[in-house]
Amino acid sequence: MQPVMTEIALSGVIGALSYALDIAEGQPPGHAIRSCLIGMRLAAELDLGASDRSDLFYALLLKDSGCSANANRMAALFAADDRAAKATSKLVDWTNPRTAFLWSLRTVAPGTGLRRRIEVLKGIRDEGEVTRKFMEARCDRGAEIARMLFLSEHTAAAIRSLDEHRDGRGMPDGLCGDEIPLAARILCLAQTIEVFHAAGGLKAARAMAKRRRGRWFDPALVDAFLRFCGDPIADGIAAALGFDADGRRTMLRAALLHDIGKLAISSRILDKPDKLTDDEFRAIQTHPVHTLRILERAPCFHELADLAANHHEKLDGTGYPRSLDARHLDLPMRVLAVADVYEALTADRPYRGPLPVEEALAIIDRDVPHKLDADARGALEVHVGRSDASAGPVGLTLSEA
Repeated sequence: MQPVMTEIALSGVIGALSYALDIAEGQPPGHAIRSCLIGMRLAAELDLGASDRSDLFYALLLKDSGCSANANRMAALFAADDRAAKATSKLVDWTNPRTAFLWSLRTVAPGTGLRRRIEVLKGIRDEGEVTRKFMEARCDRGAEIARMLFLSEHTAAAIRSLDEHRDGRGMPDGLCGDEIPLAARILCLAQTIEVFHAAGGLKAARAMAKRRRGRWFDPALVDAFLRFCGDPIADGIAAALGFDADGRRTMLRAALLHDIGKLAISSRILDKPDKLTDDEFRAIQTHPVHTLRILERAPCFHELADLAANHHEKLDGTGYPRSLDARHLDLPMRVLAVADVYEALTADRPYRGPLPVEEALAIIDRDVPHKLDADARGALEVHVGRSDASAGPVGLTLSEA
């Protein structure tokens, strides 16, 4: 009997293993995957090509692959749990001497008195350029692991330059401006947004990005982030319909993830300014299937998989990819479907500009109630009526995701 050969997606394996890296970095499970989602959304805003997106995707998931290279030495020098030190360090602007000193004083030798902490700090000072040495070991090891996995040199270079800053005060080489690979610039911003969002929500993440714009981060990337983290369409509809906090949180997460399957679709199709051929449209119709398969593989996103993947299904069964009808589409699925149509109509597209709010609502009305849910459509109008209609396209948010 011939053995059965099973194909295993590299992305699925690396995505699952990234949870181990999260633990080693002192981050909550899913940190790398959430950073990846933010980074890939930035890539979409910048209209990166398929090859560049692929390189970026693996760099985002493996950005912390070298984290164990400095763990033992860091724990010994700081007389502290290296994971706790790494976790809090991501919230600190360690290029500011005063901020870095205060963080170090709070972090070293926990549970001991001031005298012992000062002794530890003197030991760190005597080592000389400790931070740079730690970063260099971590970055070199991460790039080496990427090469061992036969990933591209662009992926390895992005991982090695993860902690470089635009003003040249980053690590390990002090690169500045466009000397830093674009993928590395995206990694730095995406992971920092995720950490600040986890600690203080969207407001904290936005404030941090604005504060470090031009110093740590490429201004164009910060501007791209601020564009797509605008008003929460799906959350606004859910709020108008009386969803509780858990329901709104689930809706936000699904809204953020629903188009992740488009990573499997050629940019030549996604960005085509002309009418799609039948074959190209059939390719587009597969992206919810890819969304489902990606999210099913991640335990923390498993419960969102069907909700996120059903955003193109219609109440009369004419949607795609599974031709589900009203019997199989619950209210959150109906809300996401309406929000997705509205966002698509009011967004800038290669073949047309954004439509005005009134025109978008009129187009949606043509499909209510036989294809799209009437209650969700009504809640959408309540939400956009409170929004600034002159602000242009309304993007999906990271808020409370």
